[in-house]
Amino acid sequence: MILVETDEDVRFSIMTVELVAAHWPARQMSVVIDIKLVENDAFEATLEFGVRLLRPRNAVLGHYLHTCRVTVADDDTFPTNRNADKLREDSAAEIQPVVLWSEYLKMSLKDRKVRVAATYNLLTDQVRNLAYLWQVMLTKYLIDQVLADEPQPFFTDPIMPQGREERVWLTIAFSFVPHAVMLVLNRLKAERRIQGMVVNQLQGNLLRKFLNYNEDSRDSVSTSDLAMAITRDVPELVEHGFMGIFELVENLGLVIVLGILMLAQSQLSALTPICFFLIPLAMLIFIYIRHPETERRDRLVFQRQTEMLILVHQVTDNTRLITDYFQRPTMVVSFNGRVAECNKATTLATMFRVTNSEFAPFMTTVVIAIYVIFHYASVVDKTITIGEFLTSVAVWRSIGSAYQNAYKDMLQIQQAAAPLLNVIHYMNLPVDTTDRMLITREMQEFGKTAQMKAHHQLFRSLPANSPFVEESSCVSFNGEKLTAKYPQDLIQIYADNINFAYPARTGGGIDLLRNATFKIPQGQLVAVAGPKGCGKKTLLDFLPELIAGILLPTGHTKLFVPPHLRVLHVSKDPQLLPEITLFENLTFGPSDGQDEEEERVLAICRRLGLSADAVKLVEASIQRQGDVKKSKAADKLRVVERPAKSGSAQSSALRELQEKNQAPENSLPFTEKCLLHLARALVMNPEVLILHKPLEHFDYVFARRVVEILREFVDLRGLEKPRETLHLRSPRTCIFSVGHLENLEDVDTLLQVTNKQVEAVDLDSLCRLKQEVGQLFHVLDKNVDNLLDREEFMGMAEEAPASVELFGIKEGAGTVTAKHELNKIFDKVDDSQGGKIDQEEFVAFIRLQFDDQLAEAVQAMKNPVGASQKIAEIQSQKAKRKQLEFASSPGYKHLDAWDSPEIPAHTAILGFPVTSKKLPITADEVFTGVVGSLVQQRAIHVPVPLTRQLTSLAGNLWNGSLQNKRAERNELLLCHEFHSKKFVLPDKESISQKKRRLQIEGGQGISAGFDDPEEPEAQAGGSRKGKVAYSGGLVLEPQVPCTVHRCTRAVLE
Repeated sequence: MILVETDEDVRFSIMTVELVAAHWPARQMSVVIDIKLVENDAFEATLEFGVRLLRPRNAVLGHYLHTCRVTVADDDTFPTNRNADKLREDSAAEIQPVVLWSEYLKMSLKDRKVRVAATYNLLTDQVRNLAYLWQVMLTKYLIDQVLADEPQPFFTDPIMPQGREERVWLTIAFSFVPHAVMLVLNRLKAERRIQGMVVNQLQGNLLRKFLNYNEDSRDSVSTSDLAMAITRDVPELVEHGFMGIFELVENLGLVIVLGILMLAQSQLSALTPICFFLIPLAMLIFIYIRHPETERRDRLVFQRQTEMLILVHQVTDNTRLITDYFQRPTMVVSFNGRVAECNKATTLATMFRVTNSEFAPFMTTVVIAIYVIFHYASVVDKTITIGEFLTSVAVWRSIGSAYQNAYKDMLQIQQAAAPLLNVIHYMNLPVDTTDRMLITREMQEFGKTAQMKAHHQLFRSLPANSPFVEESSCVSFNGEKLTAKYPQDLIQIYADNINFAYPARTGGGIDLLRNATFKIPQGQLVAVAGPKGCGKKTLLDFLPELIAGILLPTGHTKLFVPPHLRVLHVSKDPQLLPEITLFENLTFGPSDGQDEEEERVLAICRRLGLSADAVKLVEASIQRQGDVKKSKAADKLRVVERPAKSGSAQSSALRELQEKNQAPENSLPFTEKCLLHLARALVMNPEVLILHKPLEHFDYVFARRVVEILREFVDLRGLEKPRETLHLRSPRTCIFSVGHLENLEDVDTLLQVTNKQVEAVDLDSLCRLKQEVGQLFHVLDKNVDNLLDREEFMGMAEEAPASVELFGIKEGAGTVTAKHELNKIFDKVDDSQGGKIDQEEFVAFIRLQFDDQLAEAVQAMKNPVGASQKIAEIQSQKAKRKQLEFASSPGYKHLDAWDSPEIPAHTAILGFPVTSKKLPITADEVFTGVVGSLVQQRAIHVPVPLTRQLTSLAGNLWNGSLQNKRAERNELLLCHEFHSKKFVLPDKESISQKKRRLQIEGGQGISAGFDDPEEPEAQAGGSRKGKVAYSGGLVLEPQVPCTVHRCTRAVLE
C-alpha cells in the first residue's frame, strides 16, 4: 500500500490508493497512479499541487521520484468564461465595463474564504449605519426631550428617568455605546484581511501565469510590464474595483436607513419621496452624460504613466549604452517630454473629476433648500418641533453626503476599468502548459513501450528493435561497461527529425536544425561542438523542454527523453539570487535531503576550485542560516530591524535589492560566480545534466578541472556521494556544449552540429587529425612558443611546400606565389585576430576546408598531393548546398533604403549616378554548376541586407558594436574597415560644429542638451580633449588635413 498525500488546498480529495503486490509484474519498477480532479470553471492560473508517496509496503520508493509537482492545464479565461472568445482574442475593450466588473466580482467571490469574509464585512458596514441612526435619534431626543421647555411625548418615556440632569447623563452614556461596538467589529474586520486575500490571489495567479507563458507571450511582456501589473494594477483593481463595492453598499444602506427615517417623520408627505429620488436620478443622468469622457481621460492618464515608467526602466537598464553613444541629453529631453505629457493628462483628468465631484453637493443643497422652503412655516406654527426640523435638515444633508460618497465610490470603481483591462490582458495570454502536457503524455507512452522492450531485452534476451532502447545491455558503471541491472538504465535519449527555426519576428526564419537525428545512451559524457550560430544552444534547449518548457518542438518532430529522468538545464551566464544566502543559492533546486548536506555542498565547492574567501562566505551563510532558524523557532513574531527607507514600497524594495547586490557574497568575481553556478547544478545531482558552454569562462587549467569533475559525475553517478550506494543510483548523463575542441579527451561522444544536422564525430579520426596537424605545426614553429606568427606561417612554402595544398593553393605554385597566398590566408586562419595562430585554430581551419570530413582531412594531412582539388570539390558542393538553402529560405525584409537596388537621388553628389544600380550579387559569381547556370540564365539577383553587408565587411567588429562593447573603439575600427573598402565617409561632427549647423538651420534642437560637462567642446579639428579624431587610414592615426572629406561635408551640408 502507498499513501498518496497532497500539499495544496486544491479542488480534489486526498486519496489513499492500495496497490497489492500481486498486481505488480515481476521486476516492475514503476506504477502509474491516477488522481481524479474535480471539474471546476473557476479561474486558477496554471494551478500546481504536490503529490508525495508515503509508507510503502512490498515496494521500495526511489530516492527522488517519490514526490512530484502536478500542473493543472486550466483552459478557463479570466475573469470568467463569459465572453471567452473575445477575452482570448485580446478584445476585452469591446465588452461593456459593467459586465467585466461584475464577472470579476463573481470570480473573486467564488473563493469560500473571500465569500465568508465579504459577508461579515457587509454586515459590519450596515451595523455602522445603524450606529449613525442611533446618534441621530439621540440628538433628536436631547433637543426635544431634555433641552425643550415643554418636552414632547416620546416612546421611551416609561423607562427613562424624569429628572433632566439624569436624562443628560444617560444620553451621554448611550452615545459611547456605538463606539465600543464598532471598535470590536472593525478589529474583527481587519483580522479577516479580505483585501490582502484578493490581492494575493491575483498577484499569485499573475506570477504563475507569467512563469508558464509560451515563447510568444513571454517575448511580448517585458520586466517593467510585469512589475507594473503586479505592483500597480492589481492593488488598484482590488482597492477600487473590489473594496469599492463594500463602501458603495454601505453608503446605499445608509441612504435607505435615513430614507425610512424621513418617511416616518414626514407623515406621508409627497415632497419627501420626490426629494429622496431626485438626487440619485439627477446623478445617474449626469454620470451617463459624463462617463465616456471620464473614462477616456482616465485611460489617457494610465497610458501616459505606463509610457513614462517604461522609459525609466529602459534608461536604467541601458545606462551604459546611452552613455557610450552620448545620448544622455536626448534621454533627459525624452523623459521630460513624457513627464510633461503625463502631467498634462493628469491635469485634464483632475479638472474633469472636480466638476464631477461637485455635482452631488450641489444637488444636496438644492434638496435642503426645497425642504426649508416648504417646512419653515410649520416650525413657526409649531406644527413640528425645532428638534425634528433640525434633525430632518441634518438627515437630508447626510442623505446627500451618502449619495455623494456613493457617487465617489462609483467613480473609483470606474477608475478600476483600466487596471482591470490590463490584468485581463496579461491573464489571458497563451501559455504552454497544454502543449507540454500533450508532449509529456506522449513521452510517457513512449516510455512505457521502451521500458517493456528493455525489460524483455535484459531478462528474456529478446532484441528490443526500438530506437528508444540501447542495443547493448551494458551500462557505464564506475568507468567500466557492465551488464545493466535495471531495464530503465537501457532507455536512451533519442531525437528523430528535429526541425527548428527562430520565428521571423525575432529576425530569424532560417532553419537552424533540419531533420536532425541523434541518440544519447545513459551514462555518457557528451560534448556538442560546432561553429558559432550553428544551433548548439538550440539543441541543448530542446532536451530539457519537457521539464522547463524552454523550447517546444513543432511539426513532425520526435524528441524522446526518458520520462523517469530528472533533466536540469544550466545556462552559460551565472545567476545568483541576492535575496537568499549563498548556501540557499547552492541548494536552490528541489529539496531532497541528503544531496543538500552541508559537508557535501562544501566539498563540491572545494573540488571545483572555489577560492578560500568564497568558501568562507559559504560557511558563513550556513552559520547565519542556522542562527536564523533558531531565532525563528524562539520568537516567530520577531520583527527584523532594518533601517527605515523613505518612498514607496516598490522604490524601497528596489533600493534594498541593490544593497543586497553590493553585499560581499553577491559581489564575488565573475569566475567565482561561474563556479558557484556550476556547483549548484552538481549539488542538485540530476540524472541528465545539460550545460551550455561551461568551459568558456575558464582558462585551460580550470577548464581541465571542470571536465574531470564532469567525468567523475558521470562515472560515479553523482559527485561526493557514498560509493556504497553506487549500484543503487541511476546512471548520470552530462551533455555540454563547447566553442573549441580542447580538453575533450575524456568525453564519450562528440556531437557535431553542422549543416543543420547533428552528427557523431569520430573521436579517433579527430585525434589523428590533431596529431597530424601537431606534427606540421611543430615543423613551422621555429621559436617553439606554440604559436605561429605570419612569417612562420608563410614559411610553409619552404619548409613543407606540399602542405600548401591544404589551404587551397594549387600544386606547382612557386614559392613566392605560395607565400603571397599564405599571407592572405593567415587572417582567415587567425580567428582570434591576435596576430598569431595556435594549434586549435589550425585544426579548425583544416576541418572547415574539408567541411568536417575528418577521414578525408586525415588522409590529406598524410598525403597532401591533390588536396587542393579535393578541397575545391568539397567547397563547391558546400556552395551549392548553401545556394539551395538560401533560395528556399523565407524572403527576408529589406532593412532600409540602402537595400533598395536603386541608388537614391541624393547620393549622386557622392559620385554615384542617379540612375545607376548597386552592384548586385549574382549566383553565377559565387556558385558554379547547374544551379548557378540556371540562376544566370534567369538573371536572378540575390540582394543582401545591410546588416549582412556590414558583417561581411567588418566581421565581428559589427557584432561587437551591436552588443555595445567598447563603442568608441569599435566605431574607429569600423571607420577603418569602411575606409579600406573605399567607402565614402563624412567626418564625425564635433559638438561646436553641430551647434553652428543648428544655428544656421534656424536654431532647431535643444541647445541645453549639448552642455554636458562630461562632453567638453572639441578643439581645433573636431577632436575632443584627450582623444584622437578619425581621419582615415590606420586606427588612432594622428589627424592630418583632409580636404576631400571637408569638401564632402560642405557639399552635404
